[in-house]
Amino acid sequence: MSSNLIPLHFDKNSGELVAKDTRTGYVASFLYTQNTPSLSWTINHNSSTDDFILQVYDTSGNQIIPNEVVVVGINTVRVDFLVAQAGKATIVLFI
Repeated sequence: MSSNLIPLHFDKNSGELVAKDTRTGYVASFLYTQNTPSLSWTINHNSSTDDFILQVYDTSGNQIIPNEVVVVGINTVRVDFLVAQAGKATIVLFI
């Protein structure tokens, strides 16, 4: 295995994608659901990190690109759109 790859597994109890990287710490996932269309989604992941990868999907499961992603703090991300959106955001957190 390449030294820059991290093995992942899906935790059935928590619903999270998790990994143990002996070099940097842990990787975890967070799923956010926005049921009501909004121009701005405020996502509180409470993971004490601003190091993450974010993907956003509409209610049909199609990936959508936000207008802006703003790190509000180490526990909060704001996702802004030009048109109100409902859907889900998946965040992979490096903690």
